[in-house]
Amino acid sequence: MTSKRRAVFAGAAALALALTGTSPALGESDTTDQRRDPVQVGLILQTEGAFVMPEFGVAADAMVSYFNAERGGVGGHPIQLKVCNTDDTAASAAACAEGFANADDVHLVVESTTNPSAIADVLAPAGKPLLAGGVDITAMLRQGVFVMEPGGGGIAQALFSYAASEVRVTHLTVFHADDPSIIGMIPVLDLIAAHAGIVIDAYVPLGFTGDLTGPISAGIAEESDGLAFVVAPNQCAPVGDALQQLGNERPVVVAELCLIDEVISSGVADGWYAGTQSLAPVVNGGSEAREIRRILRQYGDSAERGGFAGLGIGYTWIARDVLRRAGADDATDRSVMRTLSTYSSSDVLGFDRVSCPGPGSFIAACNASTLMVQVDDGQLYDVGGFAHTDFSIFEDLLGA
Repeated sequence: MTSKRRAVFAGAAALALALTGTSPALGESDTTDQRRDPVQVGLILQTEGAFVMPEFGVAADAMVSYFNAERGGVGGHPIQLKVCNTDDTAASAAACAEGFANADDVHLVVESTTNPSAIADVLAPAGKPLLAGGVDITAMLRQGVFVMEPGGGGIAQALFSYAASEVRVTHLTVFHADDPSIIGMIPVLDLIAAHAGIVIDAYVPLGFTGDLTGPISAGIAEESDGLAFVVAPNQCAPVGDALQQLGNERPVVVAELCLIDEVISSGVADGWYAGTQSLAPVVNGGSEAREIRRILRQYGDSAERGGFAGLGIGYTWIARDVLRRAGADDATDRSVMRTLSTYSSSDVLGFDRVSCPGPGSFIAACNASTLMVQVDDGQLYDVGGFAHTDFSIFEDLLGA
């Protein structure tokens, strides 16, 4: 159990006091003055394509409302999200970034897309700080980019290590969405699996429509004693239905994209293992998970705690904290960049400790913690605590 997990249970009373804002930290205000100019945060959201996770934006909106109502916004100024919606193309993501690159009223941009590199290519030359989510390993090498989640590589490493050590999986068939963003991860998955002592017997692409029972049945390698699914959100329920139809008894590990409430509560995912970044969706997450549920119920348009909701909560928390430290309404691109360059906190709601810069060459990797979870009886449970990414195993990829 990490120090963060111990604090969740041992310090519940003190944490609740801090979360409700009854004892503001230095530089905070209890009240938000709506007459004052807002402190704006740029937010780029992907709203079209297979990998759409709307709960990120919903959770971010809820957190902004919470901060403005209970935590004094940023130094008494209301926080305001300035949103640009994009599809799943790099050109669309870059167009959103262009709108923020020279904006005088936005000094921090948050993104939740499948094209963070296209966004960084625009914002980095302009000196505009970027909080990036959903990134690949190479994005963690970028100057001016700050990744507050372990990324697909970090989550896969924690998941494969747990599968090998705790579930005794030795061979996997990996089913994946037939999409370039996932296919490009195959070399990383090979490396991670080998490090964990797992042999990947086959990679099997899955389409986005129709019954998946046939493709999954035909794709399972005979020697595989476990199945892994790296699929889009709209493929998760069909995967579960297919596995039930087949009477599957092999352990199943999935990407966090399947951890949406609709899939979890349906029962088709019972027994599945996954990795995520936040305590938000788990029922045994202590006072932090309870506070997240309260905020989403009170301020959100949706009570969804799974998928990327935890990321939306954590990233909005960090954005507000960084802007407060960087001067609130007096913040500049430079002061925010400077603050993020050495930012660290153990108080981000739902997250383990974050600390910048990241290790070695991976300077953008400010959060290397993955929470191991399992679905049981239509609910999600923390079963392994936070595991930390070993970035040294990715060094070989840099020379590839």
